[in-house]
Amino acid sequence: MVETYPEGVFCHKPCTVSGGGKSEISKSMQNAITYSSFNIHDIEEDFKKADEIIEFDYSTRWKVKDPNRPKSRSFLSEKRTLGSVVKLLTPSEENSDEFNEWLK
Repeated sequence: MVETYPEGVFCHKPCTVSGGGKSEISKSMQNAITYSSFNIHDIEEDFKKADEIIEFDYSTRWKVKDPNRPKSRSFLSEKRTLGSVVKLLTPSEENSDEFNEWLK
């Protein structure tokens, strides 16, 4: 994403048992980030597609319609996590066939 800034987080994991995951929270993320060049063939079309993804009404994605389900957050909501975006843009059995087709 453009203009995002990393923010450090301090984690306290008091568990001292073997296999408790203490070493996992202290590992560097350096190898998880990939840097490379890319080409833009049609920037206008790419921006249209980005707008479509951002502005889409994701509350219509469910296969089973439930009026008691909370209102879907906007794509760029401050309350939406990266994991939630990945899940949102991944085909699922819980999604309607139409929405899964739109994702493709």
